[in-house]
Amino acid sequence: MAESAPLLDQSHSENANDFTSSETARSSAILRILKFTTLVLSVVTLALLIANNIVIRNAPFGYYTWGASNATTQLAIYIFVSVIFSVINIAVVLPILINFIVDVVLASGVLAWAIDLVTSLPTEDWCKRYNYPPGYPPSPPEPIPPHPKCEELKLTVRWLMVIAGSLGGIVGVVYIALAVIRVIAILKTRFWRRSTWSLPGGEITFQVSLKLRGQERVASVEQGEDVGPSTGRGPVYL
Repeated sequence: MAESAPLLDQSHSENANDFTSSETARSSAILRILKFTTLVLSVVTLALLIANNIVIRNAPFGYYTWGASNATTQLAIYIFVSVIFSVINIAVVLPILINFIVDVVLASGVLAWAIDLVTSLPTEDWCKRYNYPPGYPPSPPEPIPPHPKCEELKLTVRWLMVIAGSLGGIVGVVYIALAVIRVIAILKTRFWRRSTWSLPGGEITFQVSLKLRGQERVASVEQGEDVGPSTGRGPVYL
């Protein structure tokens, strides 16, 4: 029985190492899938946002599109950063702390502007147009008939905003998942249990040169591991 104990300990250690290796491989596979998912969704979302911005700027809408246009632009900026960061993160292994910070920033920004985009959908005011007569004092604006294609283009913008906002929300959720996985990885390192920082072992030597009465006398002050008795001659050890 005593002879089999070391074998049991070795078997248990090997099983623990195998479990840790498989768990690390599984986490790496999940991270890789999430990275590619983020890249694909970000590219599609960015294309939809660019198309939506083009339609809003060129469609015969009135003066009530500012909120949707601003939300589209701001979300497109965050999604563009997401595309760039996803490409870099797939090609290069970045420090986990940098990844965590970027995940938190992009998750908060993308989710906030995705919600703002979905809540800024076109309304019936988008097709209202007015004619402002010249002269002073200014006369009240005169309503003019909406453009024949306004309702059709407004429906197109609505669908673009809904799809882009939904995909943006998914991108934000994926970034939250990435941040959680990285927090778990950081906690598993148990960095708080590491020994405190200390200076490496060695010998530190100080040398001071004094010049008295035209003659140079050198007093060397040295400190090391081996301290001998001090005498009146030679260097002084502290």
